[in-house]
Order: sequence, then C-alpha cells, then structure tokens
Amino acid sequence: MRKFLLLLMTVLALYALAVAWNGAIQLLLLAAFIWVLVKFNRVFKRHGARR
Repeated sequence: MRKFLLLLMTVLALYALAVAWNGAIQLLLLAAFIWVLVKFNRVFKRHGARR
C-alpha cells in the first residue's frame, strides 16, 4: 500500500512538473511573440511617418 502511495505521489509530482514546464514554455513563447510585435510596430511606425 505504501509503495502504491509513493508511486502515486511520484506520478502526481511528474504531472505537476510537466504542467509547470508547459506553462513556462507558453509564457516564453508569448513573451517572444509580444517582443516581435513591438519590434515590428516600431519599424512600421518609423516607415509610416511619411503619411
């Protein structure tokens, strides 16, 4: 019974780690996407100043 509980805790810990890792990757992707958008926005503003 104790081994089963230990296995369950290990699986839960791994699952939580995977969820946290997935969230971290999503946050990094979102940050990179926003950074690219800001970069492009600045470039377009610079070129759009002629209007």
